[in-house]
Amino acid sequence: MMQLTKNKIFVLSLICFIVGIAGRSWIEFDFNWLIIYIFILTSVTTIFLFYKNKTVLAIGLSILFLFLGIARYQLSLPKIDKQNLAFYNNQEVVLEGIVCQESDIRQSNAKINLQVEKILIDENWQEVKGKVLITTFLYPEYNYGDRLEIKGKLQPPEQIEDFKYDRYLARFNIYSLMYYPRIKVIQANQGNKIYAGILNFKNKFKKVIDLSLPGEQAGIFGAMTLGSRRGVSENLVQNFSLTGTSHVMAISGLHITIIVTILMGLLIGLGLKRSQAFYGVIIILFLYVVMIGFPASAMRASLMGLMVLWAMKEGRLNQSTNALLIVACVLLLINPKLLRDDLGFKLSFGAVLGIILVAPLLEKVFHKLPETLGLKSSITMTLSAQVFTLPLIVLSFGNLSVISPIANVLILPVVPLIMMLGLGASLIGLISLKIAQILFWPVWLLLTYIIKIVTWFGELNFSSLKIERLSDGLVIVLYLVLIWVIWEFKRAKNKCRG
Repeated sequence: MMQLTKNKIFVLSLICFIVGIAGRSWIEFDFNWLIIYIFILTSVTTIFLFYKNKTVLAIGLSILFLFLGIARYQLSLPKIDKQNLAFYNNQEVVLEGIVCQESDIRQSNAKINLQVEKILIDENWQEVKGKVLITTFLYPEYNYGDRLEIKGKLQPPEQIEDFKYDRYLARFNIYSLMYYPRIKVIQANQGNKIYAGILNFKNKFKKVIDLSLPGEQAGIFGAMTLGSRRGVSENLVQNFSLTGTSHVMAISGLHITIIVTILMGLLIGLGLKRSQAFYGVIIILFLYVVMIGFPASAMRASLMGLMVLWAMKEGRLNQSTNALLIVACVLLLINPKLLRDDLGFKLSFGAVLGIILVAPLLEKVFHKLPETLGLKSSITMTLSAQVFTLPLIVLSFGNLSVISPIANVLILPVVPLIMMLGLGASLIGLISLKIAQILFWPVWLLLTYIIKIVTWFGELNFSSLKIERLSDGLVIVLYLVLIWVIWEFKRAKNKCRG
């Protein structure tokens, strides 16, 4: 019989919290708050009375955290009343609010996120809370901090074919849309001054990139560093998808996790001590997140990546599951909708879990590979991350890239170089554009190499297989089988040592 240690009880409690959020996310049932209170109160009482009995303590904490997870998700759902903007969906309205994010500029239109403060009802302004995502023309442009008055029809987001657009927006707390409204700027510069300054710096940075690299190379580097894919052709985007390398063009957890682990290996390979490399990567990562304006996806991805770094620094990569669970619980406590509706969160979690569980096993397989320029780390980390993200990718896209491991191994080692050289050149470009354009030459060369690899592999007839999208249940079974196989492998290995 398994012995219940404090560590196991702690891990079980965190897992129950996640299970509680997952259960409430997938089962759309409005739990009665009285029942939730009764379970929480009963659990707390049981824990208080029988805390010396580890079995009772484990059961009590499990039930407590399970219902805390359910309660947290339920609290994140909006209460649709007259003070909530979504109450006025399907109506013609006049609203006033502040642009709360940088505008998302597309090929033919712009998306504006407006934090609404007032609504005009019977000629009187009344307070209302909520966000509306506005689709409007490219010109005139609207900036972060602009106070706008808009007139148009509010619409609720709806699912578009297989894409659950409504749930996608709900994770940002957006429950209302408006298409091409009449817009009047009332006042500018009403947002946070510091954030506005960071966005201004980011725009100058982007201008340096656009003036230093040709179209597709600038588009890829902009996507890698700023999250903007403007300039990347649809054909190239498709080839990135077919080769399983789309994460290279995204500020995702998978991207950041692999990048920081490769950076760590690279700095160690260049002669730095492990602790020096750790702090070097932290500084690079911090400067990067500041530069791109602290987007939530990059903050989340960086947190996951730093957790892996810390485990590598301490030489405890195979013992950092607890830290991963804590990070995941903190992120879900902040936004419980991430678990079901944010693919980036799931890929981040899967990538880190894969690196924690699989990398120590693969290191023995690839132990003869050289550490030059982090080659061994690149291969080990890439394959480890992909083992745990593959089912999610197939679930989400119905596409299995056959040559993904090879393409990633060829591409990923140059990504940190591109990031470091490109970021350095961009910063210098803020002072002297001519010098920056020269410094961008090796970045152009490396980006061209990526384009050639992706295009060549993507055009192979057998580059990817179209398969039926997996159900949520089958994906969960696959992950359970995967964890069981790793568990059994490690148990057999420990037995041999004994």
